[in-house]
Amino acid sequence: MHGGIRFYRGSPTVTHADLEARLSSRRADSSFDPPGVPVRFRVSPAPPVHGREDVTMVERHGTLDRAAYRRWVAGYDPDTGVAKGQLRQGPHALRLVELGINGPKTWSIAAALHSDIAAAYDNAQHRAALAVLVWLAERVTTRVGPQGHQVEVPVEHLEAVLIRGETSRAGDPHRHLRVQVNARVFAHGAWRGLHTSRLGHEAKFINEIGHNAMIADPEFRRAIESHGYVLDDIAEIQQLTPCTQSVNQRRAQILRYLNQVGV
Repeated sequence: MHGGIRFYRGSPTVTHADLEARLSSRRADSSFDPPGVPVRFRVSPAPPVHGREDVTMVERHGTLDRAAYRRWVAGYDPDTGVAKGQLRQGPHALRLVELGINGPKTWSIAAALHSDIAAAYDNAQHRAALAVLVWLAERVTTRVGPQGHQVEVPVEHLEAVLIRGETSRAGDPHRHLRVQVNARVFAHGAWRGLHTSRLGHEAKFINEIGHNAMIADPEFRRAIESHGYVLDDIAEIQQLTPCTQSVNQRRAQILRYLNQVGV
């Protein structure tokens, strides 16, 4: 798994337009048609209790259509339209934090060749995404108190959507999940803004959590091995590594064409 953390700030309208353009333009998977439907989750870390380890709760809250997704991005409850607390405005107002769940290119090629690997890979990505969300929910913070005297506190709930994709922007096989964490989090009886001062430095570690979760996923490993495939030292499928060069060349050809026609 690779990729950094992306922060979306500014006008909700502009932010949503940028997200929709990136998720749907020139791709086989539209962000609002299967398989790219946003699926909403609420993650609630268990409060720390001395001598007891409770389990963080992950709840699935259904899918979002285009209008509901726009409300969610802007900081409103997608079902009721009620604002989640006092929403910030302006060019620096945070709307979303996004990260990607994906694996080596040969995994996507194998998924394109075998439906059972595709299903197992999708499930492994889903479980990896939930593991990342649990890790985040147990560590991210918000701030409470009057201006100039604020203190950081743990969040009680955070919300996220998962958006599945099957191809790259160029149309190559590239199964992935986009994990979008909403900037509105709940703590101390109210919706507040997510505090991100340290989050940007955690990208490498978050990538490792997702990558290790997929490599260790028993369903995915069984599907890979059932076809005689072997993972090398960097987790690529040995037998499919030669195919990645031809995929890269096809991508380059498509990008050159898009540049020529001004797309």
